[in-house]
Amino acid sequence: MDLALKELLAREPLTHRLPAQAPRDTIADLLDPEFREVGASGEVYDRGLVIDVVEERYRDGTDPDDSRWRLQDPSIRQLGEDLYLLTYTLEFDGCVSRRVTLWRLQTPVWRALYHQGTRCSSRDAV
Repeated sequence: MDLALKELLAREPLTHRLPAQAPRDTIADLLDPEFREVGASGEVYDRGLVIDVVEERYRDGTDPDDSRWRLQDPSIRQLGEDLYLLTYTLEFDGCVSRRVTLWRLQTPVWRALYHQGTRCSSRDAV
């Protein structure tokens, strides 16, 4: 497996692979200062809001149990000297979504620049 793909899969699904009770700094280190996320609703979320929401989930212990999540068909494409596009399909609790994260490598640190998850039917996910 490609080293970049292996390293990024250890960080996906984004913001769900952090250590238990992850502090704000750990969450912030995962996201580039220019980070944006587009949610399933089409809403755009900035870095500050995402950090606030993730910090609350980890502090309150309400982060979803991802032990049953199935990450399938991961693919990576290098877009530039330090930019990588990771795509995959995620299935959990009967929901299927296509996921994309744009990662920047500032050796040795990976930071997400952009993330989007779009729900789809399971037959469309293949």
